[in-house]
Amino acid sequence: MLQTSGLLLTENKDGTIIVEYEDYDIPLGGDFSSIYYLNSDNAKLLRKAMRKRHPLLSLKKALIKEVGKNLSDSKFVKLMKELNVKYDHSTWRS
Repeated sequence: MLQTSGLLLTENKDGTIIVEYEDYDIPLGGDFSSIYYLNSDNAKLLRKAMRKRHPLLSLKKALIKEVGKNLSDSKFVKLMKELNVKYDHSTWRS
C-alpha cells in the first residue's frame, strides 16, 4: 500500500533549501522521491514571499498551505513560476 513521507523541508546553514517528498511501496514497486533544490538567492525569495502570504506560519506550514501536505508537484511548480523562484529538480525510484 502506498505511503508517503509528506512534504519534507530542509533549510541548510548556507541558506539553500531542499523541498521533497518520498512515496513508499508505489504500485509499480519500490519507492519514489521528488526533490527540489533552491539556491540561497531563490530560497530568500521564497521565504520572503511566504512571510508576506502567511506571516504567522513557519516556512514549512506556509508551503503545506500552498502545495498540500503531500507536496503536489504541479502546485509547487506553479507556485515557483508565480513567485519567479528558480530551482533544480530531480527524482529517483528504487
